[in-house]
Amino acid sequence: MTAPSAPSLKTSASSWCAEMPAAHDYWDRLGVSDDPLIDRTDSAFARGLPSWPTGYERYRIIRTWQSLIIATEGLFPRGLECYLELPHAEGILRGQVEHQWHLSLLSSFASGIATGALLPLPAATALPAPPSAPLNLYGELQGRLIVPVLIDVHVPSRPAHHEGIRYVPLTPITPEEFEHVRAGGLEDVMRIRREAKTHHVVVDSREVTDGFIAQLPASPDSR
Repeated sequence: MTAPSAPSLKTSASSWCAEMPAAHDYWDRLGVSDDPLIDRTDSAFARGLPSWPTGYERYRIIRTWQSLIIATEGLFPRGLECYLELPHAEGILRGQVEHQWHLSLLSSFASGIATGALLPLPAATALPAPPSAPLNLYGELQGRLIVPVLIDVHVPSRPAHHEGIRYVPLTPITPEEFEHVRAGGLEDVMRIRREAKTHHVVVDSREVTDGFIAQLPASPDSR
């Protein structure tokens, strides 16, 4: 991922402590958080990934009345936290979340943010494909298996900012949608998901994603 300049960093311990309650307050308004957080700091170090601004790679699980959110906890010195939202929370245990492809995908994106790589939002990018991701989300880019994602799709009835922190949803999309975005059709892809009322939520059912693909208009390049 490439970007213009990153937001100014707030690196003092006091500023971190001041901003952490703001993040907690944001999620507490949406649902109930699992305790403890998922800590992948040691795993990230072993994999040679860059350190997060706070020195820890941690994730929060939030259960709303109708969904399950997996969110970063510790990118706020960069001015944001990011998350994936699954449409159902019932029956999903914390241990399952730790081993799901969703967390691997979120971790890949967060590693880029940790190094200061940002994109003008909203946007789309390609992330390394987690081994257990659904096949209908797999694509190939420059010889690499990828899962494409939309970044910062509008979330109805939910503030995007709170106490100076931006909360950025990631939305996995199909390779066909990604190619349409790369041809200039970002608004088309977001509109189709908005009209289906899925918006930013993770949708990996082939039947549903095939419906999204079928609604794509002619490539913007050929209009």
